[in-house]
Amino acid sequence: MAGRTKSVQIDIAILDSDREKHGKKSLKDKNKDDDDVDPPSIDCSELKEKKVSTTDPESGWFHKGEHKEVFAYAIEAACDKHGWLLGYTVHPGNEHDSKTFPAIYEKIKKLKPEIIVADAGYKTPAIARMLIDDGIRPISV
Repeated sequence: MAGRTKSVQIDIAILDSDREKHGKKSLKDKNKDDDDVDPPSIDCSELKEKKVSTTDPESGWFHKGEHKEVFAYAIEAACDKHGWLLGYTVHPGNEHDSKTFPAIYEKIKKLKPEIIVADAGYKTPAIARMLIDDGIRPISV
C-alpha cells in the first residue's frame, strides 16, 4: 500500500498535557485563527545569496579546492564490480550526494543489486533505510 496516507485528528490538549509532563513547550493549534497575532519579522542578515550563472542557470556554484570557485555540474556514475557502467546522472555541482542519490538509484535498482558500495557522501540514515527496505546491503567506504 505504498503511496497511501491516513489523516488522523489529534486533540492538541491531550498532546500538550503529555508534553508538559516531559518539560516541553505546548504545540500551536493550526486550526485556531491567529489574525490578531503579528507575523514574525524576517532578519534579512540571515538570508543567503544564491549565485546563478547568466549563461547556464542549470549549473551550480561549486567550490573546487580552497580557493577556486566555478559554476559546474556533478556526474554520478554507478558501476558493477568489474567497472562496467550501469547508469549515470548529471546534477548541478552544488547539490550534495545524499540529495542526488534517488535519481541514480532509480536507474540501478531494476538490476536488483545485493550490495551497494558508496562513499561517505551517501552515508545517511534515509539512504541506508531505503536500501535495507529494498533488501540491499549498503556499504560505505
